[in-house]
Amino acid sequence: MFRIRGQGPAEGAPPAARFAAFHERNRLQTHAALDAALQALHAAPAADTGQSDRRPSGERTLFIEPSPYLPFPHALVEAAQACGYQVHTAERLTAADPVTAAQRDLGNASRASVLLADVSGPETPPGAALLIGAAAARGARVGAYQTHTAFTHADGREPNWRNLMIQYACDTRLDNAQALASWLRP
Repeated sequence: MFRIRGQGPAEGAPPAARFAAFHERNRLQTHAALDAALQALHAAPAADTGQSDRRPSGERTLFIEPSPYLPFPHALVEAAQACGYQVHTAERLTAADPVTAAQRDLGNASRASVLLADVSGPETPPGAALLIGAAAARGARVGAYQTHTAFTHADGREPNWRNLMIQYACDTRLDNAQALASWLRP
C-alpha cells in the first residue's frame, strides 16, 4: 500500500491511513528523543546566574542573538556600545562546548534589559524564539533586526514578516545600526 519511506504514499491511499502510518513510523523515535532530552535536562547542572530573579538586572544591558546564516553585524554592537550599553552576544552556535555556552547565553539573555535578535536569515537562529518569548514575558525590550523584509501570506490571514510569535513579541523591527541607536536612546 505504501512506497519506501520518503517517496510518499501510494496512489489512492486514504489520507487518514497516511497520517496513521506516519505517526506509527515516527512514534518510537519521537518518544526516545523526548526521553533523552528530558534526561539530559534533569542531569544538567543548574546555571549560576548570580541573581534570584529573572528581571533585567540593568537598564543598559543588551543581548544580541546573531544569525548563523549571515555575517555578524558588528555595526549593531558598536551602535549599542555608543549608546552606553554593555553588550553580550550569543556564543552557543560557534562554541567548542555548546552546552556550557548555551547556559551562559541563557544567563546573559535573562539578565539583559534589551534583547535584539538578528532574524535576517532564511530562518530565525535556533533558540531565538525561546529567548524572544522569555524576554517579552519578563518585560525586557525586544527588537528584531532584519536587513530585508520577506513577507509571507497564509491563506485568509494577515501578511507577516517572520514567525508570528516573533512578530508579536517584538517591540520593533530594525534594519540598520542607526535605527538601533535611535531605538535605544531614551
